[in-house]
Amino acid sequence: MNDYVQYAAQAGALDPQAVDELQAMAQGAGHEAPDLLALRDAMGWPARDIHTRRMTIRNQIIDGHVNVRIYRCDDDNAPTPAVLFLHGGGFFGGSLDNVEYPCRALADLGALTVVSVDYALAPERPYPAALLDCYAALRWLYLHADEYGVDPQRIVVAGDSAGGNLSLTTALLDVTLGTHYLSRVVGYYPATTLVPDDELIDTARYPATADKTLIDGYLNGFYGSMGQVAQWYAGKTDCRHPLISPLYADPALLAALPPMLLCCGEFDPLRLQVDAFADQARRAGVDVTSVRYCGMVHAFMDKVGVLAQTETLLRDTVAFIRGEPWVQR
Repeated sequence: MNDYVQYAAQAGALDPQAVDELQAMAQGAGHEAPDLLALRDAMGWPARDIHTRRMTIRNQIIDGHVNVRIYRCDDDNAPTPAVLFLHGGGFFGGSLDNVEYPCRALADLGALTVVSVDYALAPERPYPAALLDCYAALRWLYLHADEYGVDPQRIVVAGDSAGGNLSLTTALLDVTLGTHYLSRVVGYYPATTLVPDDELIDTARYPATADKTLIDGYLNGFYGSMGQVAQWYAGKTDCRHPLISPLYADPALLAALPPMLLCCGEFDPLRLQVDAFADQARRAGVDVTSVRYCGMVHAFMDKVGVLAQTETLLRDTVAFIRGEPWVQR
């Protein structure tokens, strides 16, 4: 496995903006039972539009029910690689709007066609509804590649958090069905298991030189919500199913996956399970590039135009998709 560490000078300490974020979260934390609609309404982070080239953005419905939003710069004439983008939101929230600016930035920075997918949300539509929507969008993109100026041999799936999980499971489904539409897979701090595992929520494995109390409170708060999220998403299906928890995938199935980029913040609550999956995929023979963004917490990809590391993450993604030599930024 290729393993790179960004912002090494900050290793062991939160980014100052992350400190502000966690302090605000701690002050606003309550003890009331979670309300689904309130949780959905609260999703999204401050961000700015950093794209510079003229771009066409259009919405479309595919397969009669799946909404997608397509981004492409007007001066990208040759067949481009395409990114099927799957938003985060714990499987129960998130939207096309929440990832609007990251999708614009990816299309602009990479000369890519980006297709963002508005997949089914739990608990109203639990597993496998979201996964089937994502695979339907992948199949549609492959079959209509010429129509949209896309190179069908360079289709990539990417997603953050729950969307990262769906990126991995869409890739596993692509392999299982023998379609092999995907050329690469990108996971931004993906949830790789929804099964409780004490080793993967051990705050002692997050060494910190400062703000340890703040970090531990943040991690434990996140971990406390994971059971509810798993219940909403999995429904009646065992969370050990590899298309829910790819950490449980058979090594022979993993071995058929295309090259993979896994990105995670140093203090992301999912970091331990991302690392565990990266190690497992590497042992199965997958070409894995794993990047840890020091000082970062969960969901930092959303903060494009606000956090410098977010643009670095997107540029790293473009380099990976295009097979460019890795550069420490």
